[in-house]
Amino acid sequence: MFAKRLENLEILQALPVQLNLNGMDIANLRRLNNLRNVVAHGHFEQDPFGGEYTLLSNRERRSDFPTERLNEITEELNAEARSLHANTAFYDALVDLILPDLASDSEGPAETMT
Repeated sequence: MFAKRLENLEILQALPVQLNLNGMDIANLRRLNNLRNVVAHGHFEQDPFGGEYTLLSNRERRSDFPTERLNEITEELNAEARSLHANTAFYDALVDLILPDLASDSEGPAETMT
């Protein structure tokens, strides 16, 4: 689902109309989404005696996701989300101004954009 939204953003960035989307780093969003998928669709196997853990993803043991890296990925995702929220708020307000009838017929601006 998120990958499809990234494709839509790429299409919007390619339009000859200035939509203020040039600052979005689609490649970085894809990278972060791939890392999120590895963690979200895997599971952690922990040594109950030593406390060390391994991430199991697609039947592959991964030791490249220590706590520090997970925290860094989380902070990167949060920073990107804050940036995307600012753009979303701008376009939601724009929809309300340009298409007030369409916005009032839906459940709200976010519904018209999805």
